[in-house]
Amino acid sequence: MKKLKWWILGISTASILSLLVAMGVIFTLFSGSLNGHDCDSSDNPSIEVSSRPSGSYTDKNSEEYKNAKGIFDTLTKEVGFSGAGAAGAIGNSIGESGLKLHNPNTGGGVNGLFQWSGWGNTVNGSRITSEGSIKAGDVSTLTLENELKLMKFELNGAYKKVKTLVGKETDVKKATMNWFLYYEGMLGNEDQYGSLREGGAEWAYQEFGGASVTADDSILGNTTKASLD
Repeated sequence: MKKLKWWILGISTASILSLLVAMGVIFTLFSGSLNGHDCDSSDNPSIEVSSRPSGSYTDKNSEEYKNAKGIFDTLTKEVGFSGAGAAGAIGNSIGESGLKLHNPNTGGGVNGLFQWSGWGNTVNGSRITSEGSIKAGDVSTLTLENELKLMKFELNGAYKKVKTLVGKETDVKKATMNWFLYYEGMLGNEDQYGSLREGGAEWAYQEFGGASVTADDSILGNTTKASLD
């Protein structure tokens, strides 16, 4: 009888321990599931933490951040772009150059925020010198002011179609894609779109308050003649 008593007690203890272990496993899995879908709503509630950009341009003290802000302000205040349109342009600069003023591609002969052609060679054209402020091969002329002047020159001239397609856009993803296709000239090469542009554009849209900026038709309608490369 005594042996039976201890046998029953042993079974009961083992059952309790098994139950506790099972409960612990369930709790761990449940907690992990919640943490895996946590978002930081203070920055951008629509982007999961794992996919949010973390480049140097997110540092407000970096040159890249300053360049992003320069693009956004120029496009919205001087060209008339919507916040979504300006964010789409920034996303493309992130994909093209990492928002760096000087980031040359020797083979393609391109350089600058949007990797304009004509820097090291003219195999892809000579856009970078078209406005006149930037001199091919002269790094000292690759300033934020000069590159923004070139961007404005093109948008008011040879690339004014982009002002309509991107400038009035309210959808960040569409703005990003249209800038890629028609300003970067990648129509037919969509496979080179990459994974950085949309995330960067969404970051810029949130960071610079794009939702509160609507297109200004009175400025968007201001175009001047410029030749195509």
